[in-house]
Amino acid sequence: AEGVDKLQRLKTARQYGELAPLLQGVLHVLQHLDRYTHIPQVKQLADQVVQSREQLEQQILREFSAASGTLVAPSQQLAEACLVANVLDHRVRSSIIRQVLEQQLTEYKAVFAGSERDGWLSYVDLRRKWFLRAAVEFDKTIAQMFPPGWKVPARLAYAFCQMTHAQLTQAMQLRTADLDSAAILQAHRLLADMESLIVQKYGSSFTREDLYDSGSSSGAGEAATSPTNTSLKQPNFEQESSPAKLNSSAVSPYEGAITSCFLPYLHIYIDTVDKRVGEHLD
Repeated sequence: AEGVDKLQRLKTARQYGELAPLLQGVLHVLQHLDRYTHIPQVKQLADQVVQSREQLEQQILREFSAASGTLVAPSQQLAEACLVANVLDHRVRSSIIRQVLEQQLTEYKAVFAGSERDGWLSYVDLRRKWFLRAAVEFDKTIAQMFPPGWKVPARLAYAFCQMTHAQLTQAMQLRTADLDSAAILQAHRLLADMESLIVQKYGSSFTREDLYDSGSSSGAGEAATSPTNTSLKQPNFEQESSPAKLNSSAVSPYEGAITSCFLPYLHIYIDTVDKRVGEHLD
């Protein structure tokens, strides 16, 4: 009961750094008492912990919602709140990560929308430059708040790929008549290099299994301010790409995450090749 009372005091004071290990300890004790919940005192204690946990979940989410749109520098309080979230239901981590990713991509979503000028294939290199700048800035600043097990920088890269795929798909649907093999091949080459760059940076630590897990609970004891590798190598844009890569099997979740948007338009390239072969034979 004393531990539960202290949880309430720390929750009210928003002292998350001290609260996280205490909550983990209380939950661990309750696991051992689970078989005794038929005893009124144990049942009452368990109910109090459940209530405190639910209140904490709502409070932690409110902390991040309040900071949404203004979070540009690391916050020690939010970093400690992440450690509490690591002990709570995994949906809390998922919600926090989703909020952060949406905030980070707000500008990108508006500037490179499929209906905008910069959303067209001719401007895919601007997308690369935007991501490199945003990823480095994110790693240097608020990424340090999150436990390494959450893999937030890697998730940001994947969210970028998903949004880029969706935007380019929309752009090509809106301007199908403007598509030609040269534009598709050039855009595919640049974006394939972009995918390779992201695989080099995050591919070894972020797998397809991570797509279904929004942060490992095993990171509860990790320092939320652990340093993050901020090195992003420039892609080699001289490397040749070919339409054959469109059909390559994706090992990493990043491979083909963007360039697969060109698959429905592969026939444009094939038609162009057939036409050139026919002209050559004539």
